[in-house]
Amino acid sequence: MKKGNICLVILSFLMLMSCSSMKVVEYSIKRVPNISLSDTASVVLLYNVNHISVNDNQTILKVQDTIAQYIFTQMSIDLHSSKLYNDVKEYIIPTPTSQSLNKSDINEYSGEENNIISLNKVSINPHYRMGTVDDDWHFVDMFVPIELNITVSPQGVDSVVSYTCIDTLVFSGAGYTKQEAIASLPSSNECIENIVSNISKVASLQYIPQTENYARLYFVLGNRMMRKADKYWREAKYDEASCIWEYLYENKRSKKIQAKTAANMAMYEEMKHNYDKSLMWARISFALHSRRKSVYDPQIAYLSDYIQQLRLDLKEQQDKMKTNTYRFE
Repeated sequence: MKKGNICLVILSFLMLMSCSSMKVVEYSIKRVPNISLSDTASVVLLYNVNHISVNDNQTILKVQDTIAQYIFTQMSIDLHSSKLYNDVKEYIIPTPTSQSLNKSDINEYSGEENNIISLNKVSINPHYRMGTVDDDWHFVDMFVPIELNITVSPQGVDSVVSYTCIDTLVFSGAGYTKQEAIASLPSSNECIENIVSNISKVASLQYIPQTENYARLYFVLGNRMMRKADKYWREAKYDEASCIWEYLYENKRSKKIQAKTAANMAMYEEMKHNYDKSLMWARISFALHSRRKSVYDPQIAYLSDYIQQLRLDLKEQQDKMKTNTYRFE
């Protein structure tokens, strides 16, 4: 299930119902990266790649060492495009080691004054998977796993973090012969362009905040206090709105009001990245809705999908807190 894209069919159905007690609202959440860089300091991007590691089957995809330079350039472009940092400087280390940098290596590039990001290693291992349909139609899938190692050291932080970033692209072709199937694959340049773009994005996700758009179900009702909370929400006074919802949940005996204020509280806590609290409120709302409605009710289906999404977000958040080394696929 794609993040921020919960049960669009149900949301569309609910919009068609034009029910005045609920709305479909959209908002953005800025995802905190694995490691936050100082936005008041420059970023120094280091090219520390000795050579690119490629498997022996060079007949599949002619990969030159320049692909690492393309990735390095794209990482620089992503940093510039984010417009979050005062300046981005690129350097090639004179004697690259392809090993993760330590603090003494970092200090050679003014680690106390700058954010440091180093591209240390690039490894690509393309391979084929071939087959036939009805013995006369050949297909081929070219799998291109790629792995990067990067080191990140934020300005003013006395630590160095290493990340292993992984991505796998699949390119497909088909034809009446094996040769035709292979010839129908995208060109090497097109493959490399896609590889560079995708793996650079995986690397950038480690230190550049990402904004995601969300669609959520939002309950209003005709209650005077609920209307006041709605006014606060539309004015972006989210804390004030949440105080009213929590008060109503705790002080009203109506299960209907409790179910809807709990759903709104789940949305509020999600915006604040409090996924444990958001999940708690979503489960409460689901339980209260389930007592009143059929299991086929679209609101219940929406909340069920919402709970699954929040569980994934909470697990991802907890995993980030356990270790400073991450693998992404």
